[in-house]
Amino acid sequence: MDIRKPLAVACTFLFILYLLYSKSRRRTFLLTVVYFLPLMDLLITPTSRGSFTVFDFISFYSVIFLIKDFRFTTNRNAVYFVIFLLFFGTLLFGTMESQFRSVSLVSYFQFFPVFIFSKALMEEINDDPAFTHVIIRAARVICLVSLVFLAMQLIVGLKFSLYPSLNTNTFTGGSARYPSFFNDPQKYAQYLSMSSFLFLIPTNHPKETPLKRNLFFLAAVVGLFLTGARAAFGGLVVGLAIVFLIGESKYRTVGIAGGLAGYLLIVLFGEYFPLFNREESASESFEFRNHIWQEALQIFRDNPVFGIGIGNYQSYVALYSPDQFWFLPENEIMYFDHPESGYLKMLTEFGAIPFFLLCLYVVIPFFSGLRSFFNQWTDNRVFYFIGALVGWMISYITVYSLSDRRVLIMVALHISLLILAGNNKLEELHEKDNE
Repeated sequence: MDIRKPLAVACTFLFILYLLYSKSRRRTFLLTVVYFLPLMDLLITPTSRGSFTVFDFISFYSVIFLIKDFRFTTNRNAVYFVIFLLFFGTLLFGTMESQFRSVSLVSYFQFFPVFIFSKALMEEINDDPAFTHVIIRAARVICLVSLVFLAMQLIVGLKFSLYPSLNTNTFTGGSARYPSFFNDPQKYAQYLSMSSFLFLIPTNHPKETPLKRNLFFLAAVVGLFLTGARAAFGGLVVGLAIVFLIGESKYRTVGIAGGLAGYLLIVLFGEYFPLFNREESASESFEFRNHIWQEALQIFRDNPVFGIGIGNYQSYVALYSPDQFWFLPENEIMYFDHPESGYLKMLTEFGAIPFFLLCLYVVIPFFSGLRSFFNQWTDNRVFYFIGALVGWMISYITVYSLSDRRVLIMVALHISLLILAGNNKLEELHEKDNE
């Protein structure tokens, strides 16, 4: 029995009721998204009617009640509003010029909910900086839920899943790669990589201790090992290196201890982790992807400015690059919906101008956060957000993960918190934590 539809309907219905009677509707929306994250990617409408998800629906529905909360001022964040207008304006132009306009229009509107979530989150924290701790703890809880879900898969097998069939990446050479409540272990690995950094951030909770946070962080890393995702693991290592090398000296000590613990874990139990027992070598994986990347680059060269239209990669290759397909059971064929790279997916569909504008949403907060820190600001949380995003950006090279709303939400969460940190909006909270 496919339980996804009943879960999606139940989640949506309960949210509508809760929002109607809630005294703090913006906070209700944000906490629903995070606490019910496992359900956010479930479909409300079938593929033939746009593939709108629970997250899409509750985001658009919430705008009815939250529109007065979306303030657009001339402070530092005004630059992001200008980028937002330019991005969606140029993306709409490419959509209307697309060969597959109807498909592209649906994907275009599905890009708005993540901006609704980000704007609501930043406004809530601007009004109440302490909500930073609330949202971080909520995200931690769901990360732990994902690990419990993964533990159940280890016990009863991969039939314990939200999905009737899992991604082909789940099985490699007789070794299972565990996706938890995701469909694809690679996307779950990216989610774990980002979420793990949240355990390193103190939130001043009375029951929270550094030992608990470090143990939960280690549990998330072990979960990542079980996904078998090499790119996500490499990204995690680079992200942690940023925290340990640039942050305070105490983090270097923790980093060295954690590195030794990880090394012992790999030496003693490495044979039990899919990450270290992949049948396909890294060079073989690169050769496979490089062929697809070259074809994607050619698509970009043919459509350099405004791309082929958002959401159109699968339709485009079915006509112009028909060798990009998978064999499915019963000799069915499925054309690739992305070129085995998140960056090339967006570059080919968006074109150079919208792609550049979207990148600014990550680049500007990076430099703003670093500038705030090196201008004698003492809040080290900025490095956790940067480390998490750098880790995701590295793993994004090999898989397009933003099609999954749960990964998209986690990326938006970290970017939003990084923007606030760069604007010193979390400094007051940091001072209270140290009192």
